[in-house]
Amino acid sequence: MTSEPSKDSHQPTSPKHLIKYLDAAAGIQALESHSLLWSSPNRFRSPFEMNGRYEMPFNNHELLDTTVKVASSLIFNNDRAIGDTPLISAINRWRDEKRFDTPEEAKAVLKGLLRKRVEQQEEQLYSTLQQWQQFAESIRVCCFCSEAHVASAWTQFADHHQGIAISLTPNAENELHHAQPVTYSPERIQLTTVKEQVADLLYNHNNQVHQRFTQNLLHKPKHLQAEREWRALTPRDSSFQKTAHPYQEEKVLAPGSIAALYLGVNCSESTKTHLLAIATHLIPTPKIYQCIIAKHTYQIEHKIIT
Repeated sequence: MTSEPSKDSHQPTSPKHLIKYLDAAAGIQALESHSLLWSSPNRFRSPFEMNGRYEMPFNNHELLDTTVKVASSLIFNNDRAIGDTPLISAINRWRDEKRFDTPEEAKAVLKGLLRKRVEQQEEQLYSTLQQWQQFAESIRVCCFCSEAHVASAWTQFADHHQGIAISLTPNAENELHHAQPVTYSPERIQLTTVKEQVADLLYNHNNQVHQRFTQNLLHKPKHLQAEREWRALTPRDSSFQKTAHPYQEEKVLAPGSIAALYLGVNCSESTKTHLLAIATHLIPTPKIYQCIIAKHTYQIEHKIIT
């Protein structure tokens, strides 16, 4: 059992370039400093995102009630329960002995039997939650798109087309070569679920919650799938420089990381002039494109300036 949403069988091919959408001021800052801002997951503003403020979607009462209900159903099922844990062995023995006449009678006994076990499980869950919070504090994330003509990204991340998009070549030097695609799903990602915990209580399943910590940061709701987002994740270390923003730090880009600049449809002339002046000092000089609206469709196209 797993809390992972179902994934599309097609895994996106790693893009040759990652696109960073920014408003004009942030774009100028990134180019002048030749750096990118990386954020803690705790800076994510969306309530759908996993971060260190995450709370378990169930409590010990719900876990106890669900475990008792499932265990009771195993006693009265037509087929014997499969498993070699002490509880499963007891359930099969009670079936053979026909110890209980009704599910309600079985639930009363099971509730008393499982209460302490669930309390112990709750302590383990609290420890797991603390470890998740520590992980969220220690990791830094930089978000990109795989293409430079994503209309929703221009609107949301580039100040309604007034900003820019920076095309970066991912490699080991800039630590972007490990960027991974975001999975979009209608099912909300969870640290763990009641179903997983019941399986652990009944069958001693190893749910490997800790191994999914990184994947938890690569899921977003399906209604945002047009963004086609990719995320680079790396542990916070001494290569990061502090900024004035809590949970956000700066990391200098390796030389040659910037391949191209895309100027938004509504990018002001003064911003364009400033950006062109900065670009001339970049080595190698990136290609610069002006974004335009397609004549007959609601799509973004671009033409080369330099």
